[in-house]
Amino acid sequence: MLINTHGWRRYAQDEVNVFNGKQAAAIPEKSSDVEGFVLDNKGRPAALKVYLFADTGKVYETYSNKEGYFKFTRTHFERDAWLVAEGRKNREYTIKNSVTDLKEVAGRKGSLKLAAAESREIAPLERPKNVPPEVQQQVAALSLESDSNELNEVVVVGYRSTSRALSNVAVTTVTSKTIEGRPNASFMQTLQGQVAGLTISTGSGQPGANSTVILRGYGSLNGAVEPLFVIDGVPLSADNFRSLSPQSIESISILKDAGATAIYGNRGANGVIIVRTSRYNGGNGIMLSKTNRYSYRNIARNNSKKLSVPATFYVPVYKTTETDEKTDFRNCLYWNATVQTNAEGRAKFDYYNSDDTTTFTIVAEGTSGKGDLGQAKRSYTVMEALQSDLKLPLYATVEDIIKIPLWLKNNSEKAITIEAVLESDPHFSASAERQSITLDVHEARTVYFPVTVIKTGNALTVKVKITSGSHTSTIEKPVDVYGKGFPVSVAFSGTKSTSGSFTIAKPLENSLKSGLKFIVNPYNELSNGLESMLREPSGCFEQVSSSNYPNIMALQLLDAKGGMDADFRKRAMGYLENGYKKLKDYESKGGGFEWYGGDPGHEALTAYGLLQFHEMKGFIDIDTDLVKRSVKWLNSRKDGKGGFKQHQGKYGFSSIKDVVNNAYIVYVLSETGEKGFEKEYQAALAEAQDSRDVYRMSLMALSAYNLGDIPMYKKLMGIIRQDTDGKDYNKIKVEQTVVHSYGTSQTVEWLSLYALAIMKEGKVTQQLLAALDHIQSCKNRGGFGSTQATALALKAVTSFAKIAQHTPSQPEVKAVVNGTTLNTGFDASGNIAVNTTENIATGKNSFSVIIEEGRMVPFLFYVDHMSYVPNNSPECLLELKTSLSTAKVKISETARMHAEVTNASRNVVNNPLVRIGIPGGMSPEPWQLKELVEKEVVDYYEIFGSELVLYFRQMGPKETRKINIDLKAQVPGQYLGIASSAYLYYNNEHKNWNSGLAVEVTE
Repeated sequence: MLINTHGWRRYAQDEVNVFNGKQAAAIPEKSSDVEGFVLDNKGRPAALKVYLFADTGKVYETYSNKEGYFKFTRTHFERDAWLVAEGRKNREYTIKNSVTDLKEVAGRKGSLKLAAAESREIAPLERPKNVPPEVQQQVAALSLESDSNELNEVVVVGYRSTSRALSNVAVTTVTSKTIEGRPNASFMQTLQGQVAGLTISTGSGQPGANSTVILRGYGSLNGAVEPLFVIDGVPLSADNFRSLSPQSIESISILKDAGATAIYGNRGANGVIIVRTSRYNGGNGIMLSKTNRYSYRNIARNNSKKLSVPATFYVPVYKTTETDEKTDFRNCLYWNATVQTNAEGRAKFDYYNSDDTTTFTIVAEGTSGKGDLGQAKRSYTVMEALQSDLKLPLYATVEDIIKIPLWLKNNSEKAITIEAVLESDPHFSASAERQSITLDVHEARTVYFPVTVIKTGNALTVKVKITSGSHTSTIEKPVDVYGKGFPVSVAFSGTKSTSGSFTIAKPLENSLKSGLKFIVNPYNELSNGLESMLREPSGCFEQVSSSNYPNIMALQLLDAKGGMDADFRKRAMGYLENGYKKLKDYESKGGGFEWYGGDPGHEALTAYGLLQFHEMKGFIDIDTDLVKRSVKWLNSRKDGKGGFKQHQGKYGFSSIKDVVNNAYIVYVLSETGEKGFEKEYQAALAEAQDSRDVYRMSLMALSAYNLGDIPMYKKLMGIIRQDTDGKDYNKIKVEQTVVHSYGTSQTVEWLSLYALAIMKEGKVTQQLLAALDHIQSCKNRGGFGSTQATALALKAVTSFAKIAQHTPSQPEVKAVVNGTTLNTGFDASGNIAVNTTENIATGKNSFSVIIEEGRMVPFLFYVDHMSYVPNNSPECLLELKTSLSTAKVKISETARMHAEVTNASRNVVNNPLVRIGIPGGMSPEPWQLKELVEKEVVDYYEIFGSELVLYFRQMGPKETRKINIDLKAQVPGQYLGIASSAYLYYNNEHKNWNSGLAVEVTE
């Protein structure tokens, strides 16, 4: 039985997985997972191939990782399954699993660092028919080799072979010669009369009916009378035994006495039939090699772990059909694989509808007793006596007026009076919170609650309570509220004592927020860096990749220093795995990776991906084939002259010099341990020395150290010190970075690489401390600049935390704002925090941050507010214009939004970005957005909160791009979108702003 499932044919669930402490409204399918650990005889983890043989005839395969951990997902068996670990012939292994060793497995999982490899179901092998001799030879090469021992000298008992003279078990052996000498329709008929006490009968007497095998008589009162069947060392079902081909059997051994129970436990109570095949193990698609040793573990079903087939579907049970609050909005209401009809073809089943008032479809699919297929559909509509719905915009801006529509319909046969109450909330001001509505029979009407937005907040809840007679219900919907005006941020950071002043000019009411934090918890530095990246759009490969880096660094720091709490580690692992899945989607069809997954790939970007995959593999399982493909493609791009070919033009970032990409690729290859690029290394090395470009020299210094060329490493470091010591880092010229960053981002990138090169020596020098202090001074609320700059800065900071001497005592710090010494405390992350908001004044402000002498303590002092005046940077290379075709639009109609972005410079610019604030109550048409990409007007887009973000790979000198998008009106009210902006992604401190788009949506 299937209802409104959009084509799903399987659904299972027994419990709710809670995410972020919130109860799920509808519970997802729960698969039957089996996980565990493979250990050697000393209890150490072992990385091996692991099989799961189910009594349904299915076989699953996976690998245990370096910690011995494995996991099979979506497996199903009826009564028994067997885990098999494939190891060396002279080694024995123990398999711990979540079915029979639940507590031990749970304990070991608590310290896991690596994720499990993916499992897969192995398709059964089909016997080839009438194949040519050469193909037959290939098939035979996959077969299990037969022993050189004569079969009449060897008997198989348990999981080993022994001679008949040494065996103490009553065993009868039937050889392949006996089977071949007595041709029958089934080899089971051949066994009849060959073994004393073995009875084979067909219950129905019908030709082709299954045979029943009984050994030693009826030994069970529960109906389980058949013996245990072991095929090629693996216990399988009777159906697998019956389906064996006589030509594949090498020998059959029958154990009848108590020795069978001694070897196989109570599963051998009815005797054991052991089959050794010459070709394959029962058609399960597995070839077991005699050069390996197989360790086994039975996971028989018991009451502690239920793995049901078919899977069960979650159906809520309610005490009443009346609901006070609508929270159940399941899509699939009911699913049952075994609905049995009566003689009239009728069946009865019960389920509860969700809180949705909509149309559902029942789909019944089945077979008759004769095997005839049938299907029927029936639709029905759920209507409450009183239907109601509330519609809210997804987002709004402070001072917006939202006319919240409440739709009501009376489905009863009499007129009703309804009381509707809008619950008060400090974020909104309502002109009327209560309305009384009278509806005639079957009348529908929409009433409105006008509210003014007065405070910002995320996922704010709007609730309306509806009462009519004994009927009471509550509808609640979320909305995000953003600040009005233009964002302004002032930030000061560093590691040493400092003083300064700043001016706050006419901030918008209630928009000012300020704080000071001294970071003494290194993991919080990484967490803050990650959060700052997540606050920025991340549509391309580099941005997704860089946003993933803090998780790697946090886990690396954990290995080096310890001290990370379990929740932080869990979140980092989760982000890391999700990031890896996203990154794989950017692979180009022709090889390598590209900024938006296009073709052809980009050489330097592919190298960046390889570097991250290399550092990821210490914590999660990485697709080795993906890495090999990328390395192979990168090697294919060698030009034979000591460099790498560069894809030019629109998709290749033609404005980035070959020498920059070459140096970066060589650096990555040296970091990942690749070989065979000596020619490219020498060429990049010579070019970097000639250029005296600190970015390329830092890359090549790192490369030289990685490759063991210490004299060249020292020479390059000497040149960099000579060119940078005592100078203003911001004024040191860098020709280009690999992402063509500018300004602060560019400085942070080269300086972080330089700091990493200094730390290769394992010493804390004055040059290192000066570099780190400047890097910290570049920090703001958005990180250290672009994603690339922030990732490299965090890598430098993390590397320093690994080698720096730990100071156990808390540092002495003090904060003074406008002459007032402020109290310090500790936040939830263990850092020293100061609330400075109440001490910030309009106009000029002064501050002092005082840190104990001799200590380096990273700090960030910020003041954020909204302003009526845009903070347009004269150094921004882009100009943006936005407008709407009309200031007033009716519900369900559209208003055309026009955006125009211009490269004001005379040079090609890379990664321009446009962020357009969409007014509340309006939404862009998805088909138009897709069309913009297809027509190459934009290269990528995403909806980021209340903004439409448009990405461009590059723009030519003085080039203008024009974008037209229709916005559809959905909720009435007066709205102002947040301010729109344009900037270069890798120079995000310089932006060009536009006022937010204003519109009135009428009924």
